Amino acid sequence: MKLFDVYPLWNIEPVKGEGCHIWDKEGNEYIDLYGGHAVISIGHCHPTYCSMLKEQTDKLGFYSNAVQNGLQKELAEKLGQVCGYPEYDLFLCNSGAEANENAFKLASFHTGRKRILAIGKAFHGRTSGAVEATDNPKIQAEFNKNKNVTFVPLNDLEAAVKELADFVDIGEATIEKTQTEDIDWMNNWKKYWKPFNVDEHIIIKPTWETLEDVPEDTLVVEIDPGTAFGTGT
Repeated sequence: MKLFDVYPLWNIEPVKGEGCHIWDKEGNEYIDLYGGHAVISIGHCHPTYCSMLKEQTDKLGFYSNAVQNGLQKELAEKLGQVCGYPEYDLFLCNSGAEANENAFKLASFHTGRKRILAIGKAFHGRTSGAVEATDNPKIQAEFNKNKNVTFVPLNDLEAAVKELADFVDIGEATIEKTQTEDIDWMNNWKKYWKPFNVDEHIIIKPTWETLEDVPEDTLVVEIDPGTAFGTGT
């Protein structure tokens, strides 16, 4: 058996890392600007990271989420303090794609709709729903082409307004934040929603505590940090 060819690979095989440097199997040294998909951008082999991993795996490497896990609770508490949302609930998952899938499902469950408004040229993942919301037909199988996603160009507010005029059919808008740092453009999205009388039902950062608290006729706006962030949305 051999590895499945997903996409072309560079002819480099890193075998060692320290800080912002890596070495390949031929001994060549590189300055690493990759950052590990931004999920481990603390430098390679950071001593604190390595010691904590070893300490935990020496005790218990893995167990089911069906039991209590004090480490997860500690993470949720500290993450809430750091990001400024201590009253929120944390949903842990494996990837940005998985986070997007759950955001799509949440929107569909509570709006009764299935169409997603997405920004073109963004990448949201390779799982079924996430890849349909990714504007790249080359990585979509016929199974993923369900015509549930409408793409509009980045920064084209007129195109977004035109689609939002048919709000009754849209359950979610998804934006990949890594595409733009234009705060004015992000704010304009909300400004242009107002003519459709849905402003009070737009959720960018939800404040409801349970799924039953979600208002009816809600447009869920997902700000996807981008697949560089394994924490997702």
